[in-house]
Amino acid sequence: MLGRVILALLLVGAAGGCGMYVPQKEPFRDDEPVAPGELSRQGKIESNIIANIRCEIRNGVYRALALKTVPWLETWGATVTLKLVWDELSGLNPGASVLSPLPNAESFTLGVGASGSAHATRVETITFNLSNAELLADRRKIVQSGVLPTCDVFQNGIMIRSDLRIDQFIYDKASITPAGEATTRSVTDPQFTVFQEQITFVASYGGSVTPTWKLTRLTVNPSGTFASASRTVTGDVLITLGPLAKGSGDKAQLASPAREQHNSAFGGGATATSIQSQSR
Repeated sequence: MLGRVILALLLVGAAGGCGMYVPQKEPFRDDEPVAPGELSRQGKIESNIIANIRCEIRNGVYRALALKTVPWLETWGATVTLKLVWDELSGLNPGASVLSPLPNAESFTLGVGASGSAHATRVETITFNLSNAELLADRRKIVQSGVLPTCDVFQNGIMIRSDLRIDQFIYDKASITPAGEATTRSVTDPQFTVFQEQITFVASYGGSVTPTWKLTRLTVNPSGTFASASRTVTGDVLITLGPLAKGSGDKAQLASPAREQHNSAFGGGATATSIQSQSR
């Protein structure tokens, strides 16, 4: 009997869990589009996030230029990197305690157990460039059409779909320029080479179950957690504003050092995500 118990525990422990497969974006819903050519549910969410970021940058640049202290901001642009991470971890730790009575009212107890875990991470990254001058032109068209240039329509969710305060970040950086603390030249010259902001949202949820069976000579799962599973979804937005590279044209690529600082910050974030994933 003991041999069968040990074999069963080892087989169950090796079964793994939800981390055996690439994490789904929607664990409880089908992410397939309703009709060919349409956006999937997750595609609509990501499109909404990008639209929200674009809208907030556009409004932030407009508000900053209204101060009349950063005219050079209109010739700048922005590089945005959106990174979404789905991380799943599951564990199985069955155990049993076998009691064998011996002569003279003595007994022998043997505890056996097994463990298994599975961990999978899915990382998706989107990077795009924006020209401040083109964003302002879009805003003028929106105003001329009679539509209010607000971002409320894109802020109808939780987490990364909420108000990201990007426009406030740009306005705050522009508002400190009249003091001239960041330059030894005229305050009308560009005092800053880069504006950068990084926003990270982390949502985690999980659960565990520990059923226990106690028989005359056998107790299954006397202590510990029998099975557990957790899921973490991370959204990271990295925004860098700086002068555009000469001749970048429609690509609106940032010039150095803004481009280098963006790449460096993104690389550091990618390393941190990898370390965090491996340490779970």
